[in-house]
Amino acid sequence: MQLINEAAVDQHSYAVEFKLEGKEWEEAVANAFNALASSLKIQGFRSGKIPPELIKKNISEQDVFARAAQKILRNFFTDEQFWHNKEYKKITAKIIDGSPEIKVIKLDNNEFNFQAQFKLRPVVELPNLKKLDLQYEKIKVSSEEVENEIHRYLEKDTLLVPKADQVVKKGDSVNINFIGKIDDKPFNGGTANDYDLIIGSNAFIAGFEDQLIGLKANESKQINVTFPNDYHEKSLAGKPVVFDVYINRVCDIKYPELNAEYLSKFKIDAKNEKEFYKYVEKQIYEWKEFNQFTDLKKQITDKLSNLTTVDYIPDELVQHEQRRLHDELINEANKDHLTVQKEISKKGFSSDEQYDVYEKEKARKNIVFALAIDKVIDEYGIEVTEKDLDEYFEKASKVYGISVEQLKEHYRDNIRSIESFIVHDKAIKKIISLN
Repeated sequence: MQLINEAAVDQHSYAVEFKLEGKEWEEAVANAFNALASSLKIQGFRSGKIPPELIKKNISEQDVFARAAQKILRNFFTDEQFWHNKEYKKITAKIIDGSPEIKVIKLDNNEFNFQAQFKLRPVVELPNLKKLDLQYEKIKVSSEEVENEIHRYLEKDTLLVPKADQVVKKGDSVNINFIGKIDDKPFNGGTANDYDLIIGSNAFIAGFEDQLIGLKANESKQINVTFPNDYHEKSLAGKPVVFDVYINRVCDIKYPELNAEYLSKFKIDAKNEKEFYKYVEKQIYEWKEFNQFTDLKKQITDKLSNLTTVDYIPDELVQHEQRRLHDELINEANKDHLTVQKEISKKGFSSDEQYDVYEKEKARKNIVFALAIDKVIDEYGIEVTEKDLDEYFEKASKVYGISVEQLKEHYRDNIRSIESFIVHDKAIKKIISLN
């Protein structure tokens, strides 16, 4: 493909002229003719048995040229041939990724000459990235958080050993029967038998567990507590309740020893209690880090989409993004087993028209954000390295439980989507580092 000319058409459009000729065009024309010939049907002849002269008579040259041109265009405006071809990097940096408007200049047996007209990238003006006023705190992991998480790891393998004195203390496992009453009447969900409760777990209403401390097996007690005002069951919220409790048995909780043999069941790099503590601490830190990054990403999305200015937004982009958002709405409705109208109502909109206004504005903001992030990527020269890809696939392999090689093979034809995800995350991290 030969680049003939390029020039701005107007303030928002850019035209690029190409020409294909010689052997490459001859092969395209021959392939188009063969494709049309193989699908040709003429009464009285079986498929593949139509005489060559009759084929030529029933297939026009213009149809052949048109089919060849369509395939050339379809293949050319792909990631590798045009959008990610270094030869056209200066051009693609000026224009918006999308399907161009094609104008055929010449189409015959000798050449295919055409002009592709694109929308120019809007002029983007970023806000001061160092003054976005992002709200976040330094991540800290307390020893209490680590110990609680370790207990969650171990609780499935605990042993309940009956206590010699059968006296309830904090940390014991107590098996109880109870009946809860409001105004002397039992309420739904307030009664249970043989219920195992760990004292100090705060699994019950505040004050319930503390009032069991000191009791012995086979003893009863009437416990007075009050449901919190924000209790999930609104009919019980804020109401005083009396529980008649009977202690069946009291047990010590014996946790497994954190040695290499026991820890091997988790398939982690920890062989003793100290190493396990560090492993859990790191897991909690990474979980908090992920949640913080997700929150900061949302803050940055909101700020850039509201504070970035652009000289124009092509209608085609807004319409395309709005269609994508509407497809998401349809998928949500199908998932919820609702009509689109009921899904819109569920989201708090009173009419289709009101939702359409919201959807169009959201589409516009999404585009502004995408343009802003692209600007950040360009200004700071952010790129995806082989190391970035290796780290991504290494993490993903642990999440999905398959090998790095299998993942790479799965994404072999869609590696651009992975690169796009990585480069955008790197841009977000760059913005965070500036604040």
